[in-house]
Amino acid sequence: TITHSKGLIIRRRHSRSLFRSCLSIFYILPFILINLVIFIVATSKPKIEYDVSDTRDYRSVDISIRIRSLLPIRETSVTMESQPLEMEKEKGVYTATLTSNGTLQIYVKGGNGMSARLSDTIQALDDMAPTIQEDYVMENGILTITAEDSQSGINFDAVYATDEEEKTVKPSHINKESGEITFPMDTQTLVVFVAD
Repeated sequence: TITHSKGLIIRRRHSRSLFRSCLSIFYILPFILINLVIFIVATSKPKIEYDVSDTRDYRSVDISIRIRSLLPIRETSVTMESQPLEMEKEKGVYTATLTSNGTLQIYVKGGNGMSARLSDTIQALDDMAPTIQEDYVMENGILTITAEDSQSGINFDAVYATDEEEKTVKPSHINKESGEITFPMDTQTLVVFVAD
């Protein structure tokens, strides 16, 4: 406190608290906010959202990839079994159709150098042929076999056989639930073809 010659008392406390308030509002608060924004931008990682659709024919499956990032994306890489996968981009979503099983790897690098990776194994496609069980029955000129396919099932409309003379022989009976197929066998050899 200072006393002036005319008897006025001047208080410095008020001016000091005003200075401190101004200092915190105009210097410290902006300093904290700017550094917070810099920290968020510098450490922001891109996020990968990935979806595999259900397959209808077990021969192909569609995938879609969406990348979310605060900053522009510097680099994107999508590979299937270490081979680059061609992607189509529409409205921020990358799409592709896969025709084989394998390991899918997605790599994204943001504008700040931060990166994200995603790896997944695709096993939705049927890349195994149907099997015919070894215990077949040959009785009274009729061959009975059992075929199975654990993924896509058997295309019973495409089942046929060929005889020694390369003539096509159609099945005489098909049980779709058990996979049992019956052929008339008038020759010594019959080669059966089963498709999925």
